[in-house]
Amino acid sequence: MRRALGLVVAALLVGGCSVIEDGLIPRGAAVPYPAGCARYDLSPVRCTAIVGALAQRSGIQPDQASEIWLLGDAACETDGGQQVLCTRTMSFAARVRFVLADGRTLEETQFCGPGGQYSILCSDDPEIALSLPTDGYGDIPCMGEAPDTCATPLPPPDPEWLARARPLTIDELAIPIDHIGDYVVPLGEGSLANGLLEASSMELPAKPAGTLLSERGIQLRIESLEADGRPFDNRYLHGRRQGLERFRAWLELEVLSLAPGATINLEAISIR
Repeated sequence: MRRALGLVVAALLVGGCSVIEDGLIPRGAAVPYPAGCARYDLSPVRCTAIVGALAQRSGIQPDQASEIWLLGDAACETDGGQQVLCTRTMSFAARVRFVLADGRTLEETQFCGPGGQYSILCSDDPEIALSLPTDGYGDIPCMGEAPDTCATPLPPPDPEWLARARPLTIDELAIPIDHIGDYVVPLGEGSLANGLLEASSMELPAKPAGTLLSERGIQLRIESLEADGRPFDNRYLHGRRQGLERFRAWLELEVLSLAPGATINLEAISIR
């Protein structure tokens, strides 16, 4: 099971167990895996991913278990023999019990909360997250009470260097998806006036059919090419410099499954 499937992920804002309906699994019941996946309304792909992730979280591989069972939500209390609403900030997805050859049992539960729309663990059709260098880049760091201990706003770029800067712009980019695993896609180089990253963008017009990415999605990354260049993680910590700052850019993504001939098509990639 791949590393990404072992991460704790999120999907719904508020969840709970309402009074049990016909066809749902009571908290004390157990159904075998994989036959019981449909009882949770889980697709085979998602159910397999959840079992693999929870096995990894338990410190084992699924094939080390002699039996694997799917169970109801143990956190829901009963009232007169019926399950009642249990309030929590995340929703229940599945609970899995692993029975080992030596008789030991291990149990793990998958909950889902904000951000789970990007993970197969919490969605049968997960969205693809797009991460940009400017996400959080402009946050003003403060050492204590604001505004007295906050960083001083940086002056805008000098017109002279702004005219000489070389933004990186790619109108369209096709990425052939031909293997499972990590991808690093070089994009090229550019330069920023006074080292100030003003904006970045990337668009994914449509999801590639049959292709599943890890929840970190597609990440647009940049780094300075100057000997004394600082990371582009915060505008104020990176600071302002005289002249131009050269940079290189690339994309990072991890493919968990793919369809033959799959291609990821991106548009409006820009760093300036």
